[in-house]
Amino acid sequence: MSHQISLWDRNFLISQLPQNEHPWRHERKGSKRLKALGIPIYQIDLFAENGKPSIYKNEDESYRSEYQTISLNGMLNDNVVPFITEMIESNDLGIREYGKKLLNNYENGVTHDGLPKPRKVGLIKKIFS
Repeated sequence: MSHQISLWDRNFLISQLPQNEHPWRHERKGSKRLKALGIPIYQIDLFAENGKPSIYKNEDESYRSEYQTISLNGMLNDNVVPFITEMIESNDLGIREYGKKLLNNYENGVTHDGLPKPRKVGLIKKIFS
C-alpha cells in the first residue's frame, strides 16, 4: 500500500481506507491487510520519481513518466529552487512574499512551514523518554 503517485480503482481504494488512520500508518497496516486478503495486486511502475529506475521489473520502461519531488518529510530540496525563484519574480505581492518565506526556510534547513527538521525517534527511545 503506497501513497506515492498512483492510479487506483477508486471503489477498491476507498474500501481500504479506515477512518482515523493517518497515511503513514495506513501504508504499513494497509499493506498487511492487503496481504491477508490474498487477492492479487498488480503494480506497474509508470512514474519515475526524480529519474530513479523502477523498483519493479517492468518489461519496457520506455513509457514511464517522470516527476520531481520538491520536499521529503516537509524538508525542501534543491528541486524547489526554480519554483521559489519564479514566485519571487511574480507580479503578485502575496506570491512574492511567500516565495521569500520559502527561500528563507530552504536556506536555513527548516521545513517548508518554518519548523525544525523532524527528528526520527526510535520506538525504544520514545517509550523510555
